[in-house]
Amino acid sequence: AATSGVEIGGDFYDVVQLADGRVALVIGDVEGHNLIAASLMGRLRMTVHAYAREGHGPAEVMARANQWLVDLNANDPDLALFATCCFVVVNPATRELAVCRAGHPPALLVPPNGQPEVLDCDAGLPLGVDGAAEYSTTQTTVEPSSLLVLTTDGLMLADSADEQHLISLLAMLNPGPADDLELLADDLLSLPRRQTRRGDDVALLLARVDPEP
Repeated sequence: AATSGVEIGGDFYDVVQLADGRVALVIGDVEGHNLIAASLMGRLRMTVHAYAREGHGPAEVMARANQWLVDLNANDPDLALFATCCFVVVNPATRELAVCRAGHPPALLVPPNGQPEVLDCDAGLPLGVDGAAEYSTTQTTVEPSSLLVLTTDGLMLADSADEQHLISLLAMLNPGPADDLELLADDLLSLPRRQTRRGDDVALLLARVDPEP
């Protein structure tokens, strides 16, 4: 995850092992494409990781990370930055998902024999904007072998990363992605993207919810 030609940026992803065999999938984007953004990205990633390991639910993790960033921005307003994040807890045993967003593009779900779709979840405010912001968690159960796709807005065709601009990703995932997730990642990262002065950071996280043995 880095700006092309600069090799620094504010995008990150993480996979956190939780209790009872659950796994948290995290993807985020700190504004900016410089050393300050990269430094904050590392700190934010560790903050979210720590709150997740403490056992908090997705909405509580986002609320705590938001308050942490609000306080950090208040201490140094000249270097204040905001961030977006998508946090998904997967229970492989039951194939249940718990999804929470903080201003981040929605996660995509690809059922094994169905059409790709956007996981419905309230967008929420970006982290660091309002200490009183509240976040909600959406629960859903997926089919065995379903694929989750989490990305940052650098993979979008337009500056706005709303659902309308996920069409290119949905088209690439339809009628169903290959079994090799490395090849699929290469295909997604080869999509045409919007042209900016330096290019935008891109982070991509793919995860398949395999059926139990």
